[in-house]
Amino acid sequence: MPDTTPPPRPPRSRLLTRACWCAVLLLALTLPARLLAGTSWMLDMLANFAPALAAAALLTALPVLLLRRWTAALTLLAIALTHLVWLASGRAPQANPGGAATLSVMSFNVRATNPRPDACAQLVATGPADVVVLIECPYRLATYLESSDAIRSAYPFRAMPEEAHEWNGAILSRYPLEHLALRDQLRAEGRRDELQRYRFQFLFQRSFIVHAPGGDAIVSGLWLTSPRSAARWRDGNQELRLAGEIIERYLRPRGLPILIACDLNATPSGWRSRELARAHGLRRSKPLSSPGSWPADRAAPARIAIDDVIVSAGVRVSEWRVLDDSAGSDHRPVVATLVLPK
Repeated sequence: MPDTTPPPRPPRSRLLTRACWCAVLLLALTLPARLLAGTSWMLDMLANFAPALAAAALLTALPVLLLRRWTAALTLLAIALTHLVWLASGRAPQANPGGAATLSVMSFNVRATNPRPDACAQLVATGPADVVVLIECPYRLATYLESSDAIRSAYPFRAMPEEAHEWNGAILSRYPLEHLALRDQLRAEGRRDELQRYRFQFLFQRSFIVHAPGGDAIVSGLWLTSPRSAARWRDGNQELRLAGEIIERYLRPRGLPILIACDLNATPSGWRSRELARAHGLRRSKPLSSPGSWPADRAAPARIAIDDVIVSAGVRVSEWRVLDDSAGSDHRPVVATLVLPK
């Protein structure tokens, strides 16, 4: 009976096979990063770059396919698909308004040290959205916006910073704004500890009900410390937890749609975005295929999505876009056109 045992592969072939499986193992190790991102700064940084990890798995699969290492190639494709499926989760549904009234909200991190406040004012004066939320709004810019006839004409309803702090934000609206005086509510409840904890939160200082043609909604802003170090990452995560307390204690009981313009300093695949969806039902309005907003001077593929408008259940997204003009900021403004639930 003839011997049907396949001949052993030459050393070069075995070396290529090992190299393929090393690549598979390396990329497979990126999958637990999403599951454990809340426990580790490094793992969360890895999870934030899930689009790059999916692309790396796809690109690696191509030469592996050409080498006919079928099992390794299929494993790489499965890794890429897993990242893409995860990326698609936690996003608000898209919808054609079909004649329904919409509300557009612009989220723009102006940057506290912006050298061109005049350019920012000109951008706002063009009326890019029904509601404009400025994060890290320089006090000098806020003063200018408040005194500008063009701004007052475009946005008759405004809430401006009262002190020159970096955390200050501004909200400008075409429609009436009703301030939610959370500070007064806390004082009336005698909760001075919470007052001290919350007082630097944009959500606490400036949450409003906007009385729009399509219905009332709560609008506010959120900025979280950038995770440039493990300590800053922990600080930002703690800020997120405080924001969550404000949302659940003071905003959600009002029974209105919640729209929060934000710079989370996290992408849709990062822990912060996913925690907002998991714990508070707030979803990113950015579609999967849209470009990111930071750094502003990079081409679209090199920008990451840290700026957005997060929305509560029932809010649908008619359009989402990144503006071309950054007006001296390192962030590009994003505008979400939303359909509110009836």
